[in-house]
Amino acid sequence: MHGGISLFVDAFAAAETLRVSHTPDFTRLVTTPVPFQYINDARHLHYARPTIALDPAGGTESRVTAVSYSPPFQAPLPLNTPHELYDALGRFAALVEAPTAVYAHQLCEREVVVFNNRRVLHGRTAFEGRRLGSMGDREASGEPTRWLKGCYFEGDTMASHGRMLRDRVACGEI
Repeated sequence: MHGGISLFVDAFAAAETLRVSHTPDFTRLVTTPVPFQYINDARHLHYARPTIALDPAGGTESRVTAVSYSPPFQAPLPLNTPHELYDALGRFAALVEAPTAVYAHQLCEREVVVFNNRRVLHGRTAFEGRRLGSMGDREASGEPTRWLKGCYFEGDTMASHGRMLRDRVACGEI
């Protein structure tokens, strides 16, 4: 098999760089909702949110709490979208796509990666590889040898479990 390298980028770092280097673009990405959609099987999900979310209680220098940036799932922007939003998205894209911002890692069999999907942008390079048959010949199906499965946890649910476990530890239950 060739390719299939996993790619990871710290979107918070890119957002902070944008805050310092192009403050108006940062502000635009904090204040302008961008539509996203996912259409698959019997589902059509659609939601709009700003690219960069800030801690609402953080004051003038609020910390970045989430980044919503996924061009493959971005829905078409409205026709009246100001060109400044395109410029801001372009500058943000340049930051997250810069070679120095990308951590690349070839995952091995049985290896797992766990990360905050609202902070870490992720992708994978294309790969080539086919499952070999029992006699070493290529199967007619040409099924890829690589299988990658995503598993998502909702943040509030994870925080709730953490609080409950800490309470149980404090009471000596575990």
